[in-house]
Amino acid sequence: MRIVLALCFLLTVGITHSQTKQLQQAQIDAFIEDSLNRENFELLKRKLSSDPNLKGWSKYYSSKAFSLYRAGQYDSAIVQAKKAISSFDESEPKYHVDEKSLLQANYLLGLINRLQKQYVKSNAYLYRSLELNEKYPYKYIGYIIGTLAANHLALGNNEKALHYYRQNLRDSICMGLSQPSVVVLTRMGVLYSKSYLNMPDSSLFYFNRAKNRSLQNGYSDNLPFIYCNIANFYKEHNKDSTLHFYRKSKETFETYVPDWRVAPSTTEFLQLVVNSYVDIHEGKTQEAIDNLKLVTDSLRQNVTNKDDKDILDLAYQHLVMAHEYQGNQSMAVEVLKERNGFLENFHKKELKQELAELELQYETVNNKRKISKLEEISKVNAKLLKQQRLLLLGLVGILLLSTFVGLLLFRQKNLKNKLENVSLQQRLLRSQMNPHFLFNALQKATMLITVRPDAAKDYIIKLGNLLRLTLENSRNDRVALADELTALRSYLELQSDFSKNFDFYFDVDQNIDKEMIELPPMLIQPLIENAVQHGFGAITYKGSIKILLKKLNPTTMLCTVTDNGIGYRESSTGSIRDHRSLSLQIVQERLALFHRKAGTLPLFEIRQISEEPNGPGGTEVKISIPFVAV
Repeated sequence: MRIVLALCFLLTVGITHSQTKQLQQAQIDAFIEDSLNRENFELLKRKLSSDPNLKGWSKYYSSKAFSLYRAGQYDSAIVQAKKAISSFDESEPKYHVDEKSLLQANYLLGLINRLQKQYVKSNAYLYRSLELNEKYPYKYIGYIIGTLAANHLALGNNEKALHYYRQNLRDSICMGLSQPSVVVLTRMGVLYSKSYLNMPDSSLFYFNRAKNRSLQNGYSDNLPFIYCNIANFYKEHNKDSTLHFYRKSKETFETYVPDWRVAPSTTEFLQLVVNSYVDIHEGKTQEAIDNLKLVTDSLRQNVTNKDDKDILDLAYQHLVMAHEYQGNQSMAVEVLKERNGFLENFHKKELKQELAELELQYETVNNKRKISKLEEISKVNAKLLKQQRLLLLGLVGILLLSTFVGLLLFRQKNLKNKLENVSLQQRLLRSQMNPHFLFNALQKATMLITVRPDAAKDYIIKLGNLLRLTLENSRNDRVALADELTALRSYLELQSDFSKNFDFYFDVDQNIDKEMIELPPMLIQPLIENAVQHGFGAITYKGSIKILLKKLNPTTMLCTVTDNGIGYRESSTGSIRDHRSLSLQIVQERLALFHRKAGTLPLFEIRQISEEPNGPGGTEVKISIPFVAV
């Protein structure tokens, strides 16, 4: 009897102890979710230390790390963030509160590594944060996306930076906050500037949006940088506007108090460069030279990203101008030589990276094609096996019925195979670059390497960017209109380099938001290629191509490609007609397919512009393209 009572007592104590532990853990969970801040870290630590089985240490370490980060104690913050990760890795069983805190710890490590200019390492932590966000959605995910975009921008990965900044633009929470929205708009302006994607009009558009948002919301930290970039936009064609915006930049820099948690470490150098431009125009030339020499001597040996490169290049430009204002042409030439040497070394590193990335892109695409082909074969084999089983079962039944079913399945199989072949052919055609274009491009690059090595580098980078864009676009059912226009512009720039016998113009309706519209890729390029290859093949006058994009309705745009070449009828003979008809037929069939899916009517018109027997001819092609607003 005593033994039974003892067992009951022990069981009651065990149950009570277990319930107490559960209650303690529930209290800690509530404490963490509702009340955790830097004032009560020690209280949480005491609660957790009271029982080694309680969970929440990872949350404690990650929150402590963020508190240290805000205080500028980066080394201590890194130690605490890594403790948060190791604490979770070593704990058994895993607990959701601790795992959720890892998103904060990895994001913090990504932030600090970015400040230390360790961009690749920073990205590794940020990608881990994105993975955790899939399980534990983070309200301010835009901060992580924006940091990833800034890293890729600094590394020169323009397309990836653009991809992530577009996500920021679609994030209503991010764009609803003053500081993040201004930073995103400013960075988009930088991304479209001459040093990156080289689309100056888009660059100015985003800088003006960033400026207006800053003035409206009272967030002025980015204004010195915004005014400086607007000044650089006007530098080549409007000196009055350039000086005006440099003065605005200098004025805002005078009241600027940098937050070193987010401000670039080279901010002081940029301020000196901005001030020097104003000083030169106000007669303080020697003071400007002294400050610019300080910038070039300090930055020259330690340029790790494009932001620093742009500041140093700007300093060299202003230094050359200062020496010219003093009438010291020999010093201006020396500085110019030093600048060219720096840019050459920087572009060598950049070119190596571009070529390595391009090679990797080709390998990735080839591997994906092989995998896709194996998957297609596997699907066909699976279908064949299924059909064989059905056929065997049918033979047991009525002979006529089995024959009918067999014929029906055979016909269905042929139709599916045809559809698969058409789909595969379209994918291959979409990813194929005209062999004549590649042959001419490589010949041009070979000639430039011998005659003008500096121009060859830029030319090869342009060709690499075009090939990469073509490969990336061909893998997607839809691409952003901005990406498609970038690929078309690159193609036309390279084609016009072969022979300076034509100009090209883009006219995009103001109602079309290039960033927020996605359309099927490679529909416009064949029309332009026909104009270049067949319209300008035998002309003796200056050629011209105009691409007009106009919004017809909320889901369709009109694309008109006009050239002043020899004309459609004259070129439609022999093999030229066969090649042109084939490419246009593929475009027409793809348009019909896309419009059928969208429930709209397709438009495809081609006409001869001029009937004059001896004058310039010309061709106009109009197509309607369905799009999706994202």
